[in-house]
Amino acid sequence: MQLTLNLDGDVRPRPLLRTPEQEASFQNLLTTLRAETQQILEAAISLSGQLFSSLVEVPTPLLASAREMVFGKTSTTSPSIVLPPRKTRGYRPWSLKAKYGLRCRRLMERVRKRTSLWFFEELQTQVFTNPEYFGVCPLPSETVCHCNPWQRLRWLQTEAAKHHEQELRAQSAL
Repeated sequence: MQLTLNLDGDVRPRPLLRTPEQEASFQNLLTTLRAETQQILEAAISLSGQLFSSLVEVPTPLLASAREMVFGKTSTTSPSIVLPPRKTRGYRPWSLKAKYGLRCRRLMERVRKRTSLWFFEELQTQVFTNPEYFGVCPLPSETVCHCNPWQRLRWLQTEAAKHHEQELRAQSAL
C-alpha cells in the first residue's frame, strides 16, 4: 500500500491585512525614511569625499557626524530613576557555637554520603583529627577542656541555668 499526498501547488502565504488608513500611513513612513536616508548618505559623501552606495558602507563615526549635520545635535539623556535607599544591615559575625554546629552538620552529611552503615567510626576519626575546628572536646571525662574553651563555657552556662532555676523554685515555694 502506498501513501499519496495530493499537492495542488496552491499554497501561498496569506497577505497581511491592513486597513487603507494603516497602509497609507505605512507608505508615508517608508517615503519619509527613504528621504532621510538619502539626505544622510549625501551628507556623508560631502563630508568624506568618498562615494558610498548605501548607509551600510559608511563608517560609524562618519555616519554620526553626517546625521548631526542633517538633523542637528540632539541631546540624548536617559531618564533618571530614583530608588529609595535600601536598609543596610551591618556584618554580624557568626558565633563560634553557630560555626561549630554548621561544621558538624556538614561533616555528618559528608560522612553519611561516603559511608553507608557504620559511619560513626569515620565520623569519630574525622572529628578527632581536628577537634578545635569542630568545637568538640576529645576528652569527655574532663570538666575543663583545654582543647576547646567553649566546652567549658557551655558547662558554666548549664550550671548557671540550673542555679537560676533552683532560686526560682525556692522563691515560689515561699
